[in-house]
Amino acid sequence: MIKYVLLSTLLPFFHGVDVNKSMSVSRVVGILSLCIILCPLTMDLYFPFVPMVQEFYQASPQHTINIVMLVMALMQIPIGLLADRYKHKTILLIAVALYGLAAYQCFVAPTMHLLVFYRGLQALGSCAGFVLA
Repeated sequence: MIKYVLLSTLLPFFHGVDVNKSMSVSRVVGILSLCIILCPLTMDLYFPFVPMVQEFYQASPQHTINIVMLVMALMQIPIGLLADRYKHKTILLIAVALYGLAAYQCFVAPTMHLLVFYRGLQALGSCAGFVLA
């Protein structure tokens, strides 16, 4: 009983699913913790590489930092509204997939403009993980 109450409190997108058969509490808490950590991880892993990015693109990487902060600040409410309209689980899975694809595209971005664009997409995915988890 306590397990069901805990999981239904943590996961509103599991409505109607028999939680006792689907996942253990530790697995759900672990998955949600990974989703929450995407937001700070997006910024903290990038800061040590700022000098290398500046050297590689011969431009100031300040815009890549600004776009992440701007997207994370502005997209929290729209993501919450989307999650209320559609299923939380669906939006969360799309966001994590977007984060992964954008991270790969940041790795192979040939220009600074594309890097800024993909960092914005990466911030959108991490922000959704932070809001919905």
